[in-house]
Amino acid sequence: MASMGVPPGVMVQQQAMVPNPHPQGAVVNPHAPPPHPPPQQQPPQPMDVDPITKFKVLLPRLKDSLVSLFKVGGHLFYQNANQDETGVHIDKINGRFEESMEDFYAICDRIELQLRLAQEIVQQDKDSRINTPMSVMPSKSDATQSEGQLYSQYISTVRAQISCAKDIRDLLHDGLNFSDHSHP
Repeated sequence: MASMGVPPGVMVQQQAMVPNPHPQGAVVNPHAPPPHPPPQQQPPQPMDVDPITKFKVLLPRLKDSLVSLFKVGGHLFYQNANQDETGVHIDKINGRFEESMEDFYAICDRIELQLRLAQEIVQQDKDSRINTPMSVMPSKSDATQSEGQLYSQYISTVRAQISCAKDIRDLLHDGLNFSDHSHP
């Protein structure tokens, strides 16, 4: 192997780094194809998590970000005060404060987004309760439960609401056309 231009010590080091997939004393066929690597596990699919749970996850990160921002700001304040006292100008102010501030604001924006989403979900739920006062039950549940309606009943309720909305739209459209024709 030394005749190939590689010192013998280097080849021994390279061989030592490669793990031996075969147990000690096993006979290896040099013409056999290499063993297949084990299949990699796929990461779990992200589950649909409600916004309040995401908010609760982001809250400790916001606290840590705020603590970091205060530490960097305090250190920067100390440097500036020290600079004012001694009169020595320090030009080595890195962007750590700006990075900490951006991180803090980014987490605040994500929290605001999650809270707005939660508020929208609550509003949609309220609207749903107003427009469909009885909750929809799956068709496989007991028919003895008096609260809720079956899916077929829900479909008929939705169709009636759509029909009513179309009638209102047609009346508004006719009223608009009538007002356009009556004024020259």
